[in-house]
Amino acid sequence: MKALRKTIRKILLENEDFYDKLAKMICTQNVASITQALNLAETIGYVGLVEYHQEDWEDGYGIEHHWTISEGYDQRLIDAIANLAASTPNFYLDLNFRFPTKDTMVWVFREENQS
Repeated sequence: MKALRKTIRKILLENEDFYDKLAKMICTQNVASITQALNLAETIGYVGLVEYHQEDWEDGYGIEHHWTISEGYDQRLIDAIANLAASTPNFYLDLNFRFPTKDTMVWVFREENQS
């Protein structure tokens, strides 16, 4: 029985580590990394359907990247992102959660032009 409990604890801790790994990928402020993390989260079932599109930012200042997450999301992933931001000195994440509901949210990352 103790071996089973130890195995279950290990599996649960590995899952928590995976939330943290996905949070680190999302917090890189790299569009490809964010997209890959969200695709992994979708595959694992931490988020529902992920759809991506981009728009030009006003006055040609940059690009807004939008990821719409529908069909639900695991709050533990959102918490892992928030914990990473809160525990990192001078950390700024320009990744906004817009219009969150129980099942849907839109994440927006603004990328400025390098001119």
